[in-house]
Amino acid sequence: MDDAMEILGQQFSLARHLGQDHYLVSNLVGIANASIAWNDAMNLAEHPQAPNLYWALTSKTCPLVSMERSIATERQFLFLQIKALREVDETPRTAGYWRDFLDRLTPQFAGLADGFDLRWLGEEPEDTRTLLVGYVAAAYPGAKRYLIEDCGLPAEQVEAYPIAQVVLLAIVRYYEEARDDYFKWMHLPYWQTESRIRDIGFDECMQVSPHRVGWSAAPTQLLLPAIQAARTAVARTQQQLALSQTVEAIRAYGAAHNRKLPPSLDDMPLPAPPEPFTGKPIDYRY
Repeated sequence: MDDAMEILGQQFSLARHLGQDHYLVSNLVGIANASIAWNDAMNLAEHPQAPNLYWALTSKTCPLVSMERSIATERQFLFLQIKALREVDETPRTAGYWRDFLDRLTPQFAGLADGFDLRWLGEEPEDTRTLLVGYVAAAYPGAKRYLIEDCGLPAEQVEAYPIAQVVLLAIVRYYEEARDDYFKWMHLPYWQTESRIRDIGFDECMQVSPHRVGWSAAPTQLLLPAIQAARTAVARTQQQLALSQTVEAIRAYGAAHNRKLPPSLDDMPLPAPPEPFTGKPIDYRY
């Protein structure tokens, strides 16, 4: 029993430590560790000699696997993956500059394809560059409209830019705007945000509809929705811990009341935590 308790503590500690990393993938591995630990805790609770883990579970950090640091990294993910985009601003530059810029951009887009299904970019650098040029041409009308009508840039200024600068500036502007508009919800409890994002949709959470931006919105739409899936996984871990804590509170009640179950969770001396997905009490039926 002592060995089992020690191993269980190591599992939960590993999950918490992975939650302190700067990368989302590490957080997800931590969540997987927490899920394994939860299953083991449930098996342990069935053992006649198992101690009550209510206060041990209560002492766990909330959330057990934090996304705080990885979220800070994800906010800059586009610029970390495609570093050349950091140079894009409103400074007028020649068409030749942007031709060279696309040459530098091509291998960085190829690197992004390693983590996403971007096989349409082609396997050869020449194919990727050709497709990027076609993408810029297709994205220009929406990018121009967005910069003038939504960003408030003077029409003569935008029209004087080379086509590539218009599109790249729209990509950067929309990503920053949509990212900030989306990430602000990450600071609220999951149960307050999940239903809103689910009911109205990811696109409607943005102040500017991607349909107004056109193809320039594609990089943003590729990267941001994955964050909500990770938040759901974090909430699921908290749900597992809440269920375990509730089970242990019920066990404590039974130990003090001749193995009887409580009529309701409110009748227990040890309080049951709320359900992380709803913010409401856990559903309990006697």
